Amino acid sequence: AITAINQYLENPLHRYCKNELEEKISDLGFLTAMRGNLEGASHYFYITAKTFPHSFQAYNNYGDCLYYMGKNDEALINYEKAFALTKSDDDKKSLLEKIGALRK
Repeated sequence: AITAINQYLENPLHRYCKNELEEKISDLGFLTAMRGNLEGASHYFYITAKTFPHSFQAYNNYGDCLYYMGKNDEALINYEKAFALTKSDDDKKSLLEKIGALRK
């Protein structure tokens, strides 16, 4: 899936679709999670993080999903990646709280 998405985005006709595509894949992850399938949702968030590696939100969403699955070590890694990418003080504060709770 990641290869197909990257090939799609490499086409100059689709260069303006990046943000919209990231949002749509994340939305699929949220819908899947709301239906109680966190394992399935984690795949969507993983794809988003790997396809959009400069996206704070992609790593934050993936970290949240992993956290709710009880995969705290993996969640921590993704929260730390999100923290390194964000420029928002509010997002940094929120991530520091999540990171601090997982390091206890």
